[in-house]
Amino acid sequence: MNSPRSLRDETATSSTPIPGEETATSIVRTVGRYHLLEELGRGAMGIVYKGFDPIIGRTVALKTITFDMTDDESKAKRARLYREAGAAGTLSHANIVTIYDVIEEGNTSAVAMEFIEGRPLSDVVKELAPMPIESALDIFEQLCAALDYAGARGIVHRDIKPANVMVAPTGRVKVADFGIARMGVSHMTQTGVVMGSPAYMSPEQIRGQPLDARSDLFSATIVFYELLTGQRPFSGDDLATTMFRIVHEPPIPASTFNDKIGPPLDKIFEKGFSKEPKDRYRSGAELCADFRQAWRTAGSTLAVSAAVRRLEPQSQAKTPDRTRLYAGVGLAAVLVILALGGFLGGWFGQKPAPASAQQVAAAPAGPSIAVAGPASKPSTPSPAAGAPPPAAPAVPTAVLQLKFDGASFPVRVFADGKPVGRIDNAAGRVTVPSGSMRIRALGEQAFFDRDFGSMTLQAGERRSLTVPATASAFIGVKGDVYEGLQILIDGRSVPGSYPAQLARITAVPHRITFRWSRGTLADKQLSQSIDLSGGRHFLIRAVPDDNQVSVQKVR
Repeated sequence: MNSPRSLRDETATSSTPIPGEETATSIVRTVGRYHLLEELGRGAMGIVYKGFDPIIGRTVALKTITFDMTDDESKAKRARLYREAGAAGTLSHANIVTIYDVIEEGNTSAVAMEFIEGRPLSDVVKELAPMPIESALDIFEQLCAALDYAGARGIVHRDIKPANVMVAPTGRVKVADFGIARMGVSHMTQTGVVMGSPAYMSPEQIRGQPLDARSDLFSATIVFYELLTGQRPFSGDDLATTMFRIVHEPPIPASTFNDKIGPPLDKIFEKGFSKEPKDRYRSGAELCADFRQAWRTAGSTLAVSAAVRRLEPQSQAKTPDRTRLYAGVGLAAVLVILALGGFLGGWFGQKPAPASAQQVAAAPAGPSIAVAGPASKPSTPSPAAGAPPPAAPAVPTAVLQLKFDGASFPVRVFADGKPVGRIDNAAGRVTVPSGSMRIRALGEQAFFDRDFGSMTLQAGERRSLTVPATASAFIGVKGDVYEGLQILIDGRSVPGSYPAQLARITAVPHRITFRWSRGTLADKQLSQSIDLSGGRHFLIRAVPDDNQVSVQKVR
């Protein structure tokens, strides 16, 4: 702890022997009081060592994480590591790797955990998938038992994947990295590399929404699917495609890759992979019970050869018929339109609240304008002493109302570059001075920027302007080259980590730009017009080798 270096080399003179050492006196590397015996593996977050606690005399696994303590983000992550590892340390379950200790050594933090003699489930998948269903179910039931236990205590893993599940020689399954998984899936590294495991993420995790135990259960169901088929239900050629499919597309039926899996199991997978958490199973125990019952009903033993994968590779798998899905979406859209119609009818004629000072201050600055008033002012006599001053003459005004061709969203309205108000929903409207002006509307929570052009409004006139429908879009790069990347739409930077998901972007033509400032594509720029009209979901990908942007529309 007193050494400036993260990992110290010192002479061990303890009378407690270290396993694997010939003598009690030798040069060993340490973190805190723990001796590092050998390196077990490396990941995006740090290095995992086999270690030894000379005080208690037990073997441990040590996961080291190095933080750059010169920036506030790293300091916040380190503090969060202590909080979450401390909470996870309270978990005591047969299927969860126990956390013993958190150590601080210079810029390095280390989590001391239970050492498991065994191998990660990822090795099992590579060697044995597709597996007999009884074997796969045994693993899945243990995994779900761990997640149900942690979820009942409000702890979410956030990075369930085969590499974070250990299998002991006895067949016991142990989930690792509770309390530290969030450190690897929170956002991006400074080099622009997305951390975590997108192929196993839930839709709400990709969308950046709050997570609960149902998110972990979604990820665990992907693991079970992979055990039974040797494939993943949403995998794509690159990161953006995979994430897009998880959020928007149904899974490829497991029976596509395994002809011994019938429709009953496919339907259970379909529910387990529902896009909204409320539509999934409430617990892992419930999900496992349905899988086991469906298998018992089938009344046969699942034994699938690896030839299934060679005969039907995922790249040639057919996408399930979506007719019923789109029929349901269409019906829902009709109901929403009817509801909005009633809402507008009830609110039409109400006077809107003027924009608050905070809203006006938040709007982009524009050129100031002089509002045209009457040609001349009548002279007004001075008020008598003590009398209230006369009211200012009213400026003739008009009303602008936005009609949303779909769901509404907050929009700021500008007249000749000057903010005149904010519309929060389909019933809102803003008051503007009458006369000639140029009107522009800018979406706050959507990529919407519309210049309605110049128009003349008479005093007392009410004018309706139409806001186009919105779509959602995933934006990424073929080949996953994200280092130094900035993405702009119509000149506005797309915030957050990449690949990016836009929950709302107007379904009209846009100008998209991909610009790299460093890395293998430093100084490269792709700029292209893309048309998002007539679609509900889009996958937008830059293809650097071909200097173009591809747009895939999902109706």
